[in-house]
Amino acid sequence: MDQGKATVRVKEPAHDLIVSQADVIQLKSFLHALKLGLQNKDIGQVKLSTLRPASSAQVEKQKTRLVVTSRRDYPLTTSFPYSLESLKISTCTLRKVDGRISSLKHLTVLDLSENQLRDLPDDLAKLQHLAELHLQNNVVEKFPASLCIAYSRSLRLLDMNNNMLSCLPPQFCELTELVNLKLDNNQLASLPKKFWKSH
Repeated sequence: MDQGKATVRVKEPAHDLIVSQADVIQLKSFLHALKLGLQNKDIGQVKLSTLRPASSAQVEKQKTRLVVTSRRDYPLTTSFPYSLESLKISTCTLRKVDGRISSLKHLTVLDLSENQLRDLPDDLAKLQHLAELHLQNNVVEKFPASLCIAYSRSLRLLDMNNNMLSCLPPQFCELTELVNLKLDNNQLASLPKKFWKSH
C-alpha cells in the first residue's frame, strides 16, 4: 500500500480490483472507507477526493494466461488472478496441487506437468470448464472418479504420460468428449471395460 498499490478481491461476482499508481493517502482513505462499509458502519465522516476517471491506457486488461516455470516465480504471497483461462505451473517440484487453483472458475487449460505430484485433489472438480489437463511427467498414482464426472462434458485433452497410474476408475468412461488421450509409460495393465464403447 505504501507504493500506491492494492488488490481488492470480490467474492461475488468473483473479480479482482487492482489499484496501482495511486496517491498513497487517498488509497488508504479509500480502503478505510471500504472496510467501514463492509462492517455496515457510517462512512460519512471519511474524506475522499473527487477522482478523475481513468483513461483506457491506465486500465489494465484482465490477465487470462499465467506461466510459472520456477519456484522463485511461484506466487506465494499473491493470489492467482480470478480471470485466468490458462495456467501453467511446470518444473516447480510441486508435491501437491495448490488449493487456490480450484477457485479459478474460468480456467480451460491447466498444465501441471514436470512436477512431483502424486495425488489429484477432488477440489479440482470445481473447474467445470476445463478442456485441457496436462499432467505428464509426475508420479500420479490414480485419476479420481470425481474428476471423470466433473469433466465429462468439457475435457478434450488429457496428457498423463510418464506417471505411476496402475488403474483407471470405471467413471473414466464418462469422459466422452476426449479426443486426445496420452497414457504412455504408466503401469496400466488394462483400461475400463466400457472405455472403447464410449470412445
